[in-house]
Amino acid sequence: MKTTLEMPDSLFRWAKETALKRGQTMTLFFNAAVEAKLNAEETAGRNKPWMAFSDDPPLANVILCKSDGRGRWISLKP
Repeated sequence: MKTTLEMPDSLFRWAKETALKRGQTMTLFFNAAVEAKLNAEETAGRNKPWMAFSDDPPLANVILCKSDGRGRWISLKP
């Protein structure tokens, strides 16, 4: 599929220089950049400890805690 994008000249030059340094075409460079951005956003929530056991966002009444290193738990205020 072909498309047209509008972006600042400086961003285009930066992308073109980076693609050339990597030995990539602009098509390959932009495809990889968009795919990396989408993958990062998709997996961002999975890196949050409170999301480890659920696909749903944390509930409002969940209290996050951390250990003080001496066997006690400290509540983290939102």
